[in-house]
Amino acid sequence: MAYTFTRRLTADLIFFYDDGQDRYVIVPAPPFPPTYDNVEEFTIQGAEATVNWQPLESLSFFAGITLLDTDPTDLPYAPETTVSCGANWRFLDRFKLSLDGSYVSSIHVNSQTRKADTENNDTVGSYTLVNGKLSYAFDGLAGKYKGELFVAGENLTDVDYEYQPGYPMPGANVMVGIQLEI
Repeated sequence: MAYTFTRRLTADLIFFYDDGQDRYVIVPAPPFPPTYDNVEEFTIQGAEATVNWQPLESLSFFAGITLLDTDPTDLPYAPETTVSCGANWRFLDRFKLSLDGSYVSSIHVNSQTRKADTENNDTVGSYTLVNGKLSYAFDGLAGKYKGELFVAGENLTDVDYEYQPGYPMPGANVMVGIQLEI
């Protein structure tokens, strides 16, 4: 459901329920080789809420939260809590500054739960990321194309995190680029 408080303030609230079955799983040997079967069932239920606020034509904020409840509780890549927020600011006619942050609670990982009747004990810890981008919009050749020059930074607080145990994600990093629309 969505609600518009004012032209500049909106909110959404979503509830969901996913009842899955015939999940593709590995049936380990013996006998060799392992076989595949559709045997497991799962449910995912949760809620998602978002708020968007634009106090000025040139400034906007957003925030969101997702809450999940899964069965089995060790379902991979299904964090209990995810939070995001950010801001976009247009200034000096052609510049735009975007900042965002996100939090992801610890999650079960790997495909161990895809084996029939096993538990997934592999997890990675929660993490919070902050990213930013500064861009400059331009037009060229009498309006025949437009583009954007940008510098973007990811993981600006240099957080140590990983999606898989033993595979760390990059630390703070910066990109410079150009985007053209012809």
